[in-house]
Amino acid sequence: MCLLRVYMIRLALITILVLSGCGNDDIDIVGDSPEVAAEEIATAVCGLQSSCTTYRTRCSTTDDVTTCEIESSEPDSYDECLAETQPEVYADLLCTELTAAQERLVNVCINKLIERGCPTLAAAEANAADIEAGRDPEGVPPVPECVQIGVLFDGCDEGNNG
Repeated sequence: MCLLRVYMIRLALITILVLSGCGNDDIDIVGDSPEVAAEEIATAVCGLQSSCTTYRTRCSTTDDVTTCEIESSEPDSYDECLAETQPEVYADLLCTELTAAQERLVNVCINKLIERGCPTLAAAEANAADIEAGRDPEGVPPVPECVQIGVLFDGCDEGNNG
């Protein structure tokens, strides 16, 4: 699975809750080489991931009663994230030659994900309460631009450029 899509999915899963802003440095990869674009994307993604606590809601049902537990994990290490993310994004960018319009779409996707910011405990608790009450949690809708760029990298696999 392509890294950009993996990170979009990862961020979407992390953000199945309402998010609060925690960063506003827009990226712009239009016209950049794959190396420069990969560095900029990885820096933005890892900057966010290294500043956010992740909340996961685990629910179980016993005797028709659903109970949920919220687990938190410390932010990812920026250096470890960068070391893993940058080469994978680079491979994805080499795999698919993006047009300027597609590069702008990547910009919008990543920038909107960054603008969403970090998940909050209050949002995770609200989602857990919805689940326990038998309601679908509101969650956060996917960023349309991220859905659109996901298909651009469908032919890419880790370690497979093309």
